[in-house]
Amino acid sequence: MDPFERIAEEAERHSGDKTTVSDFYLFEPWDVEKRPDWMIEQAMADGVDLHSGDITRHLGKDPHPFQTGYLLSKRPFRMSIAGTQSGKSFGVLYDMLIMATGEIPFSMRYDAGMDTGIKRPVNQFNIRRFGRRDAITGEFIDKNSDHPLSPDEWNCGNVMGVGKYPKEKIAPPGNQFWIGTWMKAMHVYWWPKLAETATRITPDHLIDKRRGADGVRKDPPQLFLVNDQVLSVITYESGYERFEAAKAWSCALDEEPKDPRIVNAAMTHCFYLSLSETPYQGITYTRDYVFSEDKAGGAEVFHATQYDSPNQVREDVDRMRGLMPEWEVKPRVYGIHSEVRGKPYYNRHKLMKWLSTYPDTAYYRSLHPNDSYVGVKPQIPDVKCLMDVDVRFEKEASQDDRSFWKIYEEPVAGVAYVAAVDTAEGSEDPNEAGDFNACLITRPGKENKPFIVASIRSTLPTAQFADMVGLAVRKYNNALLAAETKRGFTNATFAQVLMDYPHWYKMTVVKDATRKQVQIKGFDTNERTRPHLFDYIGEWIDSYSEDEYPQIPDRDLMLELAAAVVGKGGRCDHQSDGHLDLGICFGITLYIYKHSENQIKFRGDEEDIPVEKRSFLETLLASKEAAQSSGYLGDVRTSWR
Repeated sequence: MDPFERIAEEAERHSGDKTTVSDFYLFEPWDVEKRPDWMIEQAMADGVDLHSGDITRHLGKDPHPFQTGYLLSKRPFRMSIAGTQSGKSFGVLYDMLIMATGEIPFSMRYDAGMDTGIKRPVNQFNIRRFGRRDAITGEFIDKNSDHPLSPDEWNCGNVMGVGKYPKEKIAPPGNQFWIGTWMKAMHVYWWPKLAETATRITPDHLIDKRRGADGVRKDPPQLFLVNDQVLSVITYESGYERFEAAKAWSCALDEEPKDPRIVNAAMTHCFYLSLSETPYQGITYTRDYVFSEDKAGGAEVFHATQYDSPNQVREDVDRMRGLMPEWEVKPRVYGIHSEVRGKPYYNRHKLMKWLSTYPDTAYYRSLHPNDSYVGVKPQIPDVKCLMDVDVRFEKEASQDDRSFWKIYEEPVAGVAYVAAVDTAEGSEDPNEAGDFNACLITRPGKENKPFIVASIRSTLPTAQFADMVGLAVRKYNNALLAAETKRGFTNATFAQVLMDYPHWYKMTVVKDATRKQVQIKGFDTNERTRPHLFDYIGEWIDSYSEDEYPQIPDRDLMLELAAAVVGKGGRCDHQSDGHLDLGICFGITLYIYKHSENQIKFRGDEEDIPVEKRSFLETLLASKEAAQSSGYLGDVRTSWR
């Protein structure tokens, strides 16, 4: 018998049954309704514009599908992103059981809007969601969930169709199904809902009790279902390799795994992949899935706030929201990626407002020399060095965060540039790298402030990264190079590659042993200078109101500053899985512009400009007209390209 014919027979058999039908069959998924004005206004007050271009383009403008959309979607990659306790995991749970067993709740056996004739259970949740209805006429009475549960004259109406579940998603017999989650969530939520007798949603007759111990195995956690199907719960703590075993029909990842290799492994080892999350972990790699421009090949995303959910009461959400730190409101209430952890070091509200208002308009380029070269300075007769060759931009087909520069403005003849660098332990394998290697290139802008023209965060090994920076400083008129050279292995490696570069930043420091002042090549980040780097960034942020553009076009930099937290001793720090690489570069840049403006001068190759006599003031005067025409992010820059 065809599975759907069997389902139709069962629906007929249960249509008048009020007592024995499993709650599984009475499930009705919900969607986001038209949001009331008070919700839009409250979100705006919390720094979330639910009608902004990015949100409506990627997450949908209300009303839009949520649970129903997720369940009926046939896309191979789906995302359910929502505020906490909004019901996103319920959709995942039902979807997995339907695909594995072919058993479908009544609401998903009928076209949208069709009355199934099957009475809803009368309980406080259904009263709050659907209201009390006259038992004879079916007319709406109220949503008084405190009314005594004695529905002789009223009920909660009938189960309504939401659309037919796609038949092609139901798996053939003998397949694997995986739920990936954190160990705590497995014990607290998933295993009780799937397998524990007193709390499970899985109908008893769908469990194959001939296998395991009465249909279950606890180590590893597995539920044996009819049709020879196996549903396993895999914890993220067990590593990404567990998601590379065999092949699954469907894999559902509950909450974001910190290791992106888990997503990649699951993606290549299942037919249907889903990721449901409240973005507790802040602005991480999953944001790129949500806001991907690849609508054809990317994830289909379904979004809801806590206020949208019929599981929630507005007064309860308001009360919880009032108790949360402001940086947790966006992810927990509105289901929007935001840095949520730690006491902010900078004004996070202001930074997040800027991030939601001003897009990153960079374009990506790689740098290549026009000729082969050896070393930085001439070493072998008739063999060119870096300072002999020209460097060109190349537009590539795809973006690679290991080797591509974000370009905001191409170099201009006669203009001085500064390149600030922060090194880290890179790796051939990006997943094994520590922090990023980072570089920020600027020129003098308005009011002697640095204007960002290019940046990079790369996981390349440090020596290879140094070669890339060498090409960049050469391209940008032999820019002044500021990188730490004295402390740490990676700094020494970077310095060794570019030690012969003729235009290093010079800094006067006090030697620990002799207490004498000496001049060194490069920037010295020490206990005396490091606090200044972050103080100057704070002064920069404070100098702009939240309604002004802060002259920081680089989104990665702004995200780092928004994620910065107060560390030990009140110092600026980042979370264990966060970064401050571009932040360090920005701080070094501000330090140089404040204390060493005499070193910021044009050093290019043009013969008509006397390099040695080019002062900082002359550079500013020469670039004044161009600076005014170029402006900052979003302004016209055609004269610079």
